[in-house]
Amino acid sequence: MKPYTTMLSPTEKEITEQIAMGNSMKEIAAERYRSVETIKTHIKNIRTKWNARGVVDITRIYTIENADKMKMLIAVLFLGIQIFFIVPDHSAQLRRSRTQRTVRVRSKRKNE
Repeated sequence: MKPYTTMLSPTEKEITEQIAMGNSMKEIAAERYRSVETIKTHIKNIRTKWNARGVVDITRIYTIENADKMKMLIAVLFLGIQIFFIVPDHSAQLRRSRTQRTVRVRSKRKNE
């Protein structure tokens, strides 16, 4: 089987790289001096050639095709560490606030 990137035209390869870097369609269009519709057409062609469901699949395939396995492992570990330490746990606050709202509503109804 051919590598995925050899299936694409040079323009599609560049657009795929920009998608994988996280650029939006508007950003890609502005950078390439093309309309958003043209970029959408290129993305549709990429999706067809790679049998991808969307931009996420395009990013995944591009990353797997072009990334060194060790670099990818390090990136995944780094993201996991970030999520573990940076994202706070709001579940306790959400439970408290819902309970507080319920109590307030009940107390208002008793006073009426």
